[in-house]
Amino acid sequence: QNYTVIERFGANYVTDKYIITRIMARYIRIMFLSTEYDIYAVRSMQVLGGTNYALSSTPVAVKSWNHSLYQAVDGTPSTFWLAEPMSTAARIEVDLTEQYFIAGGVVIEWKFAAEDFTVVVSTNRTNWQTIHTAVGNSANTTAIGVCFTARYIQVRMSKASRLNGDGAYAIYSLTARFDSNLAHCKKIT
Repeated sequence: QNYTVIERFGANYVTDKYIITRIMARYIRIMFLSTEYDIYAVRSMQVLGGTNYALSSTPVAVKSWNHSLYQAVDGTPSTFWLAEPMSTAARIEVDLTEQYFIAGGVVIEWKFAAEDFTVVVSTNRTNWQTIHTAVGNSANTTAIGVCFTARYIQVRMSKASRLNGDGAYAIYSLTARFDSNLAHCKKIT
């Protein structure tokens, strides 16, 4: 059988490892090559897939500059939304056009990551539920693995990364995925 290496980890001391990538495969294999204590363990492994409900949805942004918010949901990895430079805060909102059960989570691919931000969801644009809060973020990918039902998703950015000299916020893509494994997020009885 021919396998393609998706990711290699060396000198890993991190408890949780995430690989966010798009693949088409029937089988996935994890190979353990060596460990400091000769013990291997996998607590859980999830392969998530499904429809991206944010793709080509109706987005709204406050303080956009030169790059439309549609570029964050157009499915093209090289395009991006850019907030007005020197913004002290920014907010984007995606209208999924109807309510969906999202079990595959939300993934944000940042061009210029927000250091502090909150992701909230709503079914009616009046009552908002916080699904993620980040303080001191420096990652280029934010994977939020929670289940929820919503029509609207907002990313509320309150502090730009110091790594970006302009103090701007920019997002390559915002993805909200349905997971075909309907057992996710269900209570075990």
